[in-house]
Amino acid sequence: MKKYFILAIAILLVTGCGNSSNLLRENEESKENNKQEVEKVDDNLSKLEVKQVLFYKEIDKKYVLEDGEEVDTVPSDISPIVVINFIPDTIYSSFVEKMGEIDLEVRNKISQIKYDPSEYDDSRFMLYMVDGNYVYVTLTKFDAVNNYNEIYPTLNGKKGILYLDSGISFQEIKN
Repeated sequence: MKKYFILAIAILLVTGCGNSSNLLRENEESKENNKQEVEKVDDNLSKLEVKQVLFYKEIDKKYVLEDGEEVDTVPSDISPIVVINFIPDTIYSSFVEKMGEIDLEVRNKISQIKYDPSEYDDSRFMLYMVDGNYVYVTLTKFDAVNNYNEIYPTLNGKKGILYLDSGISFQEIKN
């Protein structure tokens, strides 16, 4: 479009038709309007928020985003962790917060989560890992899950239950 505009100015100047100062002023005004439109678009893009999906609540059929917002749908290429049972309201917001603190690389290794309270701790969860292991963790020690990538190689290919809820211990499950 710029080429055509410049060509039109040249033709008008050569032929003596038109006032060049009016054309140049109109060109400057057009540039300024376009610049303002681009700035508006840039402002809108900078306000665009990208939120990560933390998990899918199977019981409610809702996806939970990192800020706790629940939505009905997400892009089809997203395969979130599935929470397979009910989590009490008394610990739910803490659970969402703790899930958001897990490194994405580790979160991608979790396939399912089950709320699994014990007689000692009512905020205990079992994580089903993609590699076939299980991890017990409580809300107070949830950040220990971030050490999974360092712990996994020490298991030497064994499958079992990793207890991060009471220190660090491993119970092998033999087939």
